[in-house]
Amino acid sequence: MAAEHDVIDLDAAAAPAARDGLAFARGFARRRTALRFAAVFAAGLMLGGTGVSVLRDRQEQQERDAAVYLVATTETANMGGSGTERQVSLQGRLAVLNVGQAPVTIRGVRAERGDVTVSSFGQPQVAQPAGTVRLLVQLDSAWAADAQGMCMPLPVT
Repeated sequence: MAAEHDVIDLDAAAAPAARDGLAFARGFARRRTALRFAAVFAAGLMLGGTGVSVLRDRQEQQERDAAVYLVATTETANMGGSGTERQVSLQGRLAVLNVGQAPVTIRGVRAERGDVTVSSFGQPQVAQPAGTVRLLVQLDSAWAADAQGMCMPLPVT
C-alpha cells in the first residue's frame, strides 16, 4: 500500500500582503540589530579610550613619585678629625634636601674618588618632600709619603 503524504505549502497559502509585512519586519529587525551593534561598539571605544587615558595618567604619576630628587650640600666640616703622615680623617655634617614629591629614606651616603672616601654613619632618616636631613659624614684620605699635598675640587653651591 502506498501511503500518500499530504504536503502543506505555507507560502502558497499566505497572502501577498502578509509576505510584505514579514519582509518589512525582518528588515527593521536587521537595522535595529545593526544600530545596537554600532551603539555597543561606540560605547566600547569611549570606555576603552577613557580606561587607557586613566592608565597612562596613573603610570605617569607613579613614574613621578618613583623619581628621587636629592640635593646634598656641606653644612659643617669642623667637627673634628685626625691625621698622620699618610692618612687624614675629617668629620662633618652633610645636609640632604629632598626636592622630590615623595618621602625618601636615606640609609647612608658613600662616595669614592681615588684614595678619598666620604661615608655617613648613624641611623637611617626619612626626608619628607621639601625637607632637609642632616647626616654625619667622615672623609678619609690616604696618599703616598712622597706626595707634597692633595688638591681635590669640591664644588659647593
